[in-house]
Amino acid sequence: CQNNVVLFSFLMVVTESMKIYRATNDGVLNMLDKFFETDVVVAQQLFDMYKLSLQHAEELQELYQFSKSLAFGSTMEFPKLEQ
Repeated sequence: CQNNVVLFSFLMVVTESMKIYRATNDGVLNMLDKFFETDVVVAQQLFDMYKLSLQHAEELQELYQFSKSLAFGSTMEFPKLEQ
């Protein structure tokens, strides 16, 4: 029974992570649209945020790969995270 609770909780985390990734990705795309319109200091901050988002995408992809190995993972459709 405890194992099912843990798996269900993990499923909820994975599902929410997909929603958060989509929202974050939209924000990064909007940010990059304005990259060349900003001054150098802001552009550097935007670039740093972009690099961080790439790192997070890699880590999220690892989470999704792990999730596929679990019982519920074979029935879920995971997004392909592009960098």
